[in-house]
Amino acid sequence: MLGEDVLTEDCLVVVTGGNNDKEQNNNLKIMVSKVWQVNAEKLDEKKILDFVLQCQTNKIQCSYLATSKYTYGCYADNYNQVVINYDGNIYKCTARTFSSENSYGLITSEGQLEWNEMKLQDRLNLELPYRCQICNFLPACPKPCSQKLLEKGENLPCILNKKYGKENYIIEDFYNFLIESNNEK
Repeated sequence: MLGEDVLTEDCLVVVTGGNNDKEQNNNLKIMVSKVWQVNAEKLDEKKILDFVLQCQTNKIQCSYLATSKYTYGCYADNYNQVVINYDGNIYKCTARTFSSENSYGLITSEGQLEWNEMKLQDRLNLELPYRCQICNFLPACPKPCSQKLLEKGENLPCILNKKYGKENYIIEDFYNFLIESNNEK
């Protein structure tokens, strides 16, 4: 299996589109992300980047750290996205504990969503930290996680790091663009 030695309990893989027929996987998109409870220092990012490259070599769009501005973005940043918990509370982010503190409202017995509008608008109207706004990479940047931005504000670290920098992102994004362009033909 593709990359089976890379994808451990420390990584979450989100797959959309595609099926078991290799010829029919033009819409397949893979996003590899660290499981939120795992310390980032535990990850072998070289193995993960090798997996991304292996996918792209097989003409499968693949992204690490949800960095592709073309095919991915945080589901929680979409106004119409909602996570409904068994108890009726509604949430925007699955990477945090489903507690009353993190709830964005509830679903009524009639099936209507009752949003905490102030909390929802705070999330949807976030502004990037100043250092992001003046960064020369901003036009190509996939932007940070809105949940982390809510929690850390101006202290939010850059989504790119020493192990996964601009060069990695640009190459990954370019390969995904080529694969997507080829799939549209």
